[in-house]
Amino acid sequence: MRLLYASHAERDPSKGSAWADLALLETLRRRGHEVEEVWNFGSPRRIRHDNLHILLEAPGRCVRAVLPRADRRPFDVVLVNQPLGWIAGRRMKRRWPSTLYVARSHGWEPRVHEELSAAAAEEEESRGPIRRAASTLLRPLLHAQNTRVVQIADGVVVCSTDDRAWLTHRDGLPESRVLAMPPGIAAELLTSPAPEFDPLRLRRLLYVGQFAPFKAPEVAAAAMARVLAAVPESTATWVCGRAHHPRVEALFPGSVRGRLTLRSWMPRGELARVYDEAGIYFFPSYFEGFAQTFLEAMARGVIVLASRIDGMREAIRDGENGFLFEPSSERAMADCALSLIAEPERAEAVGLAARKTAEGYTWEAAAEKFEQFVSELRALGPR
Repeated sequence: MRLLYASHAERDPSKGSAWADLALLETLRRRGHEVEEVWNFGSPRRIRHDNLHILLEAPGRCVRAVLPRADRRPFDVVLVNQPLGWIAGRRMKRRWPSTLYVARSHGWEPRVHEELSAAAAEEEESRGPIRRAASTLLRPLLHAQNTRVVQIADGVVVCSTDDRAWLTHRDGLPESRVLAMPPGIAAELLTSPAPEFDPLRLRRLLYVGQFAPFKAPEVAAAAMARVLAAVPESTATWVCGRAHHPRVEALFPGSVRGRLTLRSWMPRGELARVYDEAGIYFFPSYFEGFAQTFLEAMARGVIVLASRIDGMREAIRDGENGFLFEPSSERAMADCALSLIAEPERAEAVGLAARKTAEGYTWEAAAEKFEQFVSELRALGPR
C-alpha cells in the first residue's frame, strides 16, 4: 500500500493526536507499506483568526499539499485530517478515481460541539457581542465542511465507537465505511513489567493531560483535593503545559497546595516513571475521542477513575480494571479513591487487571485494523 498522510497539525510527538498518528504511520512502515507525510499544511497563515483560517484558507492549502504529490505518483490511499480535506478529496476523485480518500478524526467535530454545548454556551457569554455574532454565523459553515467530508470520503477513521455511531446514525454514513480504531500504547510502557504493587502508591495521585475545558480540570482538582485533605500523607502530581501551571495551582485550596507537584510535558520514557510512582489516576473529561493517557496509566498498573464516556467506557469494566463515573462526580471519585486507599488488596487486583487490559492496545493491532479497513474499502469501491 502506498499511503499519503496529510495533517493541518504540527508534527509534534508531545501532542496526543499527532503522536498517535506518527505511531500509526511508523507501524505501517514497519509492516512494509510506503508512507509519505505532510504536516502543518496550513502554514504560513495569511488569516490569523482560527475559524476563518479553517473555513477560507486551510482547505485550499490542503489541495496544494496533496495534489502535487499525487501527480508525481498516485497513491493507493490518501488519509487527511478531518474536515479540511474535502476540496482535495473531491478533486482527487476526478483525477485518480481508484485512489481511496479517507478522512481521519480524533473527535468528530459536530459531535464535540453538541456534547460540549453547555460549556460552549458559557464560554460564548464571556465574549463580546461582535464575537458571539461571528461565532453564530461561522459555526454552521464550519459544520458544513464535515457534511461535505461525509458525502465525499470513501471511508472515515475515528477513535471511538461513539463517534462511529454518530457518523452512521446522524450523518448516514454506511457502517462499512467507518472504522473505530482505538489508539495503541507506546511500546516502552508495555515491554517492561509494571512495578510491583505497593500500598503506599495509592496515596500518590496523578493527572496527565492538556489544560482545556473539555478535560474538566476543575473536577479532577476538586476530587484530588478532597483526598489530599482526608489523607495527610497523600500527594498529587499534575502534568500539563508549563504555561497553565498557575491556573492548575489556583484550583487547589491553599491548605493542600503544598502537596501538589506540577510537571511539564516530557518524553514518554520519563512519563513512564511518573506513572510508576502513582497509584490512582483521575480522568473526569466531559469529552474524549479515545484518550491515550488513561491507557498509559493502566499499562503501568495505575488505577483509573474516569468519566463514563467514549474510550474510557470501552476499555474500563467498572470495578474490575478501573472505575467509571458520571461527569462532574468529584465527590464520588474522591470517595472511591479513599476506599481504595483503605482496601489495598482490592486495589492490587484492579491494578493487575488494568495492566492486562492495556496489553491489548498496541499499535500493531491498530495498524492491522487499518489495513483490514482499507482492504474492505477497496472491495466496496470508491464512492
